[in-house]
Amino acid sequence: LAREAKSPANQMAEFWGRLQTLGETVGASFAPAFGSALEVVNQGIATLTANWGAISEAVGGFISGVGSTLLSWAGSVADFFFGSRTEGTGAPPLAAGLAGAFAAAFGAS
Repeated sequence: LAREAKSPANQMAEFWGRLQTLGETVGASFAPAFGSALEVVNQGIATLTANWGAISEAVGGFISGVGSTLLSWAGSVADFFFGSRTEGTGAPPLAAGLAGAFAAAFGAS
């Protein structure tokens, strides 16, 4: 009987039993605090569910506006670094102009 009590299977069963007891003890200690927090969370979820239509429209409009702004900025950045094909502006002509000014100022070719 003593040999069976020390078997790996019995030791595992004892381990899981003690772990479950510990979880229940800790859970009982924190239950009042978690209960209050869960009440607030549940109220928030209920409000979110009830108003989801209006919220989703507002969020969708915000995301659409942000996306449009980001695409516009990306186009401006690309125009600067790669130059506007129609106006000949941006970083490449600027770099060429600076190189020319450097060459003129310092006599480099």
